[in-house]
Amino acid sequence: EKALEMLKRQSVFINEYVMVDCEAKSSKCDEYLKYYVSDEAKVKIISQVPELVTTDVFKNSLKVRQAIAKHVTKIPESLKADYESLLDDESYITIEKALYNLWVNFPLERSKYLSKTRNVSGFKDNNVRLLWLVLNLNTPYYDADNKQELYNELVSYTNEKYNTDLRINAFQYLSLIKSCNAECEKNLETAKSHHNWRLVKFAKQLSEQLEQNKN
Repeated sequence: EKALEMLKRQSVFINEYVMVDCEAKSSKCDEYLKYYVSDEAKVKIISQVPELVTTDVFKNSLKVRQAIAKHVTKIPESLKADYESLLDDESYITIEKALYNLWVNFPLERSKYLSKTRNVSGFKDNNVRLLWLVLNLNTPYYDADNKQELYNELVSYTNEKYNTDLRINAFQYLSLIKSCNAECEKNLETAKSHHNWRLVKFAKQLSEQLEQNKN
C-alpha cells in the first residue's frame, strides 16, 4: 500500500489508472472511454464493463481493440461491422478471440469468417490455425470434402516434432471435441517422457482424464 501511494504521487499514469475504476459502474465510465485516458485505463474499463463499448471505442489503438476482442463476447448487431474489422488487426490474439466470438454470435455467417482467416497461422503455437481447424470441423457443410484432411492436420500437431505449446494446445482441442484418436493417444504417451516438465505433467493428467472417460 505504501509503494502504491508513492507511485500515485510520482506518476500521473499510475494515479489515473488507479482512479479509473468501473467495478461499481457509474456515469463517469462512459466518459472515460470517450476521452483521453491512457490505453491501459481503457483496457481496464473494457474488462470491467464491456457493455459500454460503442463504435467510437473501436477507433482506439491496437491494445484497446485487443481488449474489445477479449472481453466483448456478446456482440450486438449494432457493433457487428466494427467487430468484424478486428479480424484485420495485426494481432494474433485479437484475431483468435474475434474469430471465435463472431463464429459463436453469428452462426449464419460462419463460412465468411472461416474463409477470411483461412491462411492465418498465429504465433509459434499456431493459436489461430488450431482454433480455425476446430471451428471448421464444427461447421457443417463448410469445406465438407476436406474435413478428414483438416482433422488429420489437427492430430498431426500432437507429434513430437512440434514445440511444447503447440502440442499442448492441439491435445486440448482434441480432448475438447472428444476426438483423440489412436495417433493422438500414441503421441500423448510419448509426451509423458518429454524433457519439458509442463508437457509431461499435462500429458499424464490428460491421459488419466481420457482413461476415466472411457470407463
